[in-house]
Amino acid sequence: MVLFHPKGSIGPATLHKFRPYFAEGYDLVIASRIITGAVNEEDSKLFRPRKWFVRGLAIISAILWKRGSPMIWDMLHGYRGMRKDACARIELLPTGLAADLEMVVRGYRFGLRQVEFPVEEKPRPSGDTHFKAWPTGKKLLAYLRHEL
Repeated sequence: MVLFHPKGSIGPATLHKFRPYFAEGYDLVIASRIITGAVNEEDSKLFRPRKWFVRGLAIISAILWKRGSPMIWDMLHGYRGMRKDACARIELLPTGLAADLEMVVRGYRFGLRQVEFPVEEKPRPSGDTHFKAWPTGKKLLAYLRHEL
């Protein structure tokens, strides 16, 4: 199952890059805008609050729950794939706001095999995000508290 938010910042051709990782046995595969070789739309800016916040969430989550599995850096990118049985196992909360974060955190907790591959994120062709930084950030931190 691959989740894809069609906001136009990453091309749908990237979809073909997921299959080899699933063939290797990974449970969660993330198209990352944060890791080496990737491009984040904020990379050309001096101030990168969204990227820094995502990295902060990654570090906090890894400290609290990662045990022997690889570090996942792009905690909030909605372009990701997950095996159906792994998705059922982690039992996502019905609220949906923190689903991307939940997948990684619960993946750590349940020992799922997780991996990222680099992608190039381009600026949105139109419109702004519906997830404003401060209110969304508070809700994501509240999720981490819930998971504790």
